Formats: sequence, C-alpha cells, structure tokens
Amino acid sequence: MIIPAVISCIVAFFTVYLTTPYLIKFLQKRNLAVPDVNKKDRIMVVRPGGPSIIAGIIASELALYGFFQINEILAIII
Repeated sequence: MIIPAVISCIVAFFTVYLTTPYLIKFLQKRNLAVPDVNKKDRIMVVRPGGPSIIAGIIASELALYGFFQINEILAIII
C-alpha cells in the first residue's frame, strides 16, 4: 500500500511542477497578473493558480485508480 501512495504523490508533484510554468505564461498573456501586496517591490503574481493544483489532484487520483481500480476513486475524481 505504500508504493502506490508514494507513486501517487510523485505523480501529483511533477504534474503541478510541470504545468505551473505554462499556466503562468498563459495567465500573463491574458493580463491576469496583480501586484503582490506582501512585498515592498511591485512584484506581479498571476492568479488563479488553482488549475495546476487541480490537475495534480486528478493525475494523482488517476495513478491510484491505475493501481486499485475501485469505484470510490472515480467518485472522488468526479
């Protein structure tokens, strides 16, 4: 049970890690960057970052479904 959990975490991490730069570029082209209010400099950050996190969750659940193939995992994805 440990190996599927570790693989699922690794899949989720790399999915978020690889999709975030593309999401940032896409959102910057759409002018969805706002100033970071927690910094003294006017650093611009894009919003929303949720789509890459959701992609990581779905990829993780699909990896788990590949190991266990139970309907509860599909219910979580839906």
